[in-house]
Amino acid sequence: MQENTPPNNKKTLILIAIPLVLLIIGGYLIIKKNPRLKSLTGGNSQNSEAKKSVNLNQNTVSNPANSPQTVDSGTNLNQNSSEESLPEEKQSSEKTDETLRQQIISYVNQNLTKLVPNPKNDQWDTPSFYFVGNSKLYLELYAVDTDLAGVEILYDVVKTGTTFKMTELARYKEGNEDWVLLSGKDDFSDFVMDDYEYNEQKKVWERIDELTDETSDGSLLDSESDNSNTNSLLP
Repeated sequence: MQENTPPNNKKTLILIAIPLVLLIIGGYLIIKKNPRLKSLTGGNSQNSEAKKSVNLNQNTVSNPANSPQTVDSGTNLNQNSSEESLPEEKQSSEKTDETLRQQIISYVNQNLTKLVPNPKNDQWDTPSFYFVGNSKLYLELYAVDTDLAGVEILYDVVKTGTTFKMTELARYKEGNEDWVLLSGKDDFSDFVMDDYEYNEQKKVWERIDELTDETSDGSLLDSESDNSNTNSLLP
């Protein structure tokens, strides 16, 4: 009889080797596809870089100090620019001279029809005076009876001895919502103005308080009204 052992041994080795090879190949493929297993088999450097990137992003989200500050500063800039864009009223460099103003008012009232002829078949009502300093005067006029549009005239006023030289700089006509410039040039419309109205009870011209829209009865005007009473101020 011949022995069959050698062929059986070879078959046994082949049968054992094939599963081992398949196992090795399968394990390699599994490790390649699974990043967690890959990190355990030599992918530490790439994983650390990924962690740094994640931490960097987390820090940006958890500490939003940079981007919001940029937005806030931009918002503040917009707010500041909008505030700065608002026009500010200018102030005349001339020191208020109440006595001189009262003299100008008296002169204008006495010579009103010479400065501005009466409207046709009518006359001017008591005017209003708006001073910018002492040398610039807005004279506001309305007709007494006829329904005519009001007139506002800007004058440059210069005192010459006992009289005044009044030069017309600009003339306005009353519009639907605002005054409409008819002639001349107005460089003082954005200046602070002092409004003077005639007080029928006291028979004097008084400066109007813009905040309360009432005649000022403070100590300053009380002391100034003594000078105004010495002039003929009736319209």
